[in-house]
Amino acid sequence: MKLPWGRKSKKKDLGGGVVTNNTLDEHREVLLKSANRKFKYQVQYERHRVIINTIIILVLLVASATTLGWYSLYVARMENNAAFLLTRAVPVPVATINGHRVRYSDYLAQFIASVNVVERQEGAIPRDEDGDRQRAYYRRGALDNAIIDTYARRLARELGIRVTRQDIQEALERRRLVGEIVIGEADFERIIRDNYGLSLSEYIRAFIELPLFRQRVAEAIDDRARAIISDLQSQLNDDGSNFEEVAENLPDDSIVVVEQSPGPVDIMALDGGRAIVAHNQEVGQVSDPFISRSGSGFFIVKTTDKTRDGRVEYLSFFVPFTELESRVQRHRDEGRIREFINL
Repeated sequence: MKLPWGRKSKKKDLGGGVVTNNTLDEHREVLLKSANRKFKYQVQYERHRVIINTIIILVLLVASATTLGWYSLYVARMENNAAFLLTRAVPVPVATINGHRVRYSDYLAQFIASVNVVERQEGAIPRDEDGDRQRAYYRRGALDNAIIDTYARRLARELGIRVTRQDIQEALERRRLVGEIVIGEADFERIIRDNYGLSLSEYIRAFIELPLFRQRVAEAIDDRARAIISDLQSQLNDDGSNFEEVAENLPDDSIVVVEQSPGPVDIMALDGGRAIVAHNQEVGQVSDPFISRSGSGFFIVKTTDKTRDGRVEYLSFFVPFTELESRVQRHRDEGRIREFINL
């Protein structure tokens, strides 16, 4: 009787380990199986660990970038071009009105443009208490405008009011027209960049497309403003000679605002488009009513002087649209407006 442990192994006899032509294939098979057992699971484990580590690193990078971006915008309140580019690429909100998101980039476009125009005309805003108050004023105005623009877009959808590409192009062409001279595209883009600190596309959205929606909505819902501006126009002589007389006879409770330009102003001034209208008419001439570029109300402008360097002085009637802002204020009073930055 043979014991079990005395049995011979069933391994192939490869001729005592000597590789011959007859045993070459068997040797190759044995070596490959051995290598597969030795490295297969190790390679699979290493690959699995690399994938997990890569995912962890990506998650950490995204979390870090998100945290840094959140801190820069909502805590440090970064207001430079880098922040503007970030908020254009990632449409994060700066506020909400009745649940509708107000784009951070729309707020920054207004703020950057206001600061650039002021600093170009008056010099850099100082880094002191007065400068801080001035920047806070422009922040408040920029955020209020962005909120109203967002609300106007929502009302436009409800009222069926549209702004087409042709509307935008026609408005852009009017901006390029100064007197009888049409500013070339490249020159106009340079003027926009120098005066507002914005690219042409950024300028079009902030100062043409959104204001067009706002203008049309505000006019559509404000019967009172339309009646007042029509009455003012009927009182004015064709030559504008009685402009000051009409202004003096306005009732005390009138919402009409009489304004004079702060000395000679550049045609690119942020004054609702009055400087361009005044530039395009003769001294003493009075314009037809037109809606301000910001969509805040009607203007009638009388040109009072022109300088040799292209600046103008003017008087103006301003009839504000009150209904749109009244509705926004009601939303604010009812707590339907949330602002995500501390001004």
